[in-house]
Amino acid sequence: MTEAAEQQPSISGPQYLRLIGLGALIGIPAALLAAVFLALIHLVEDWLWHDLPDALGYDAPPWFLVLLLPVVGAGLVLAARRARVTKIILPAQNRRDLDDVPKEPFKDIRFIFVDNMRQVFREALKEKAPPALTTSARPARLPQAASSRRSF
Repeated sequence: MTEAAEQQPSISGPQYLRLIGLGALIGIPAALLAAVFLALIHLVEDWLWHDLPDALGYDAPPWFLVLLLPVVGAGLVLAARRARVTKIILPAQNRRDLDDVPKEPFKDIRFIFVDNMRQVFREALKEKAPPALTTSARPARLPQAASSRRSF
């Protein structure tokens, strides 16, 4: 065994079990919450596109539902802008819909289009650039060119 391999810290049995328990303590409720959220979205979608048109006597979703959804989406984006959200992640299929939207109300918002959930997580969890650490109003000192005189 090499020296580098011997110096690496390892997790012992009880520490490993505590780490697994912590992951389960965080992961299981998050997964249940995500499952409940997806079930609610599915129920609303089913009600909106299937049950409501049937109750109103339509064979397909009525025109006002088709027009209402983009308006609600634009309202959500404006609410996000008011909350100073600067980045909105959208499915790549919605890129063509954004061409029809006026650009002025959304000039401060950056839209990111993704194809899969891996890209969503990558964009959502991307680190923000740290602010500059300058504390004085003086500009940073530039390095001086090497002098032709040598001091011994």
